[in-house]
Amino acid sequence: MKRKTIFILILVMLIVIIGVLRWISNTDVKKEELKVVRVEPIENSQILASNGEILIKVSFSKSIDQTWRDIEIEDSFGFNWQKELTASNVLSLVSPIDKTIMSVEEILLEVGYENEIIKQWRYEVPFDEKMAGDMVEPVYDEDASFIPSQEDIDYFREQEKIMDKEQPLRKELPFETDKFKISHYIEPLKLVVYVKNGDKKEIEIEVDKWIEANGGNSGEHTIEWR
Repeated sequence: MKRKTIFILILVMLIVIIGVLRWISNTDVKKEELKVVRVEPIENSQILASNGEILIKVSFSKSIDQTWRDIEIEDSFGFNWQKELTASNVLSLVSPIDKTIMSVEEILLEVGYENEIIKQWRYEVPFDEKMAGDMVEPVYDEDASFIPSQEDIDYFREQEKIMDKEQPLRKELPFETDKFKISHYIEPLKLVVYVKNGDKKEIEIEVDKWIEANGGNSGEHTIEWR
């Protein structure tokens, strides 16, 4: 009888311990919420119609191997997104684009998971001379994933102020000569410049002059040469 009592007590203790461990485990999981830590291209940068497609890489705070299909992407234009897991915590989003994208000045995007929005950001859509032709009339897509509210608009206006500081020359891009092409921003105050031909040191001087001539600060800007 005594042994039976001891056995029951041990069994109860094991059940309690297992329950506590499960509770701790579930608590830790809840604390580790899924977050977006990076988007590429960086938010507030430009989308060019002549690229033919838009490719966005979204990096998350933890692995999404088992959940990436449940992650939702919505936008204010109505893209046809194709999702692909390219790393354990990186989701690639691809959609074809054409000149109709120039009917808007900006694209608003959001990523959601389990009915919660975990990231909102915007891209600017400049006039793309390579796609110049018939005028593109503004369109209102009733099938777009979401229509921005006034709160969304206010938020993105604040983002535009940030963009003015981080990408002050964005409205002048791309700029191209027979020697080089100043393409786009890849990070705040960091430009991508393609060298075509000529002496790189001379091109560096010309790029600095162009930055200053368009109201930028060449001392604040850095260049990624390609």
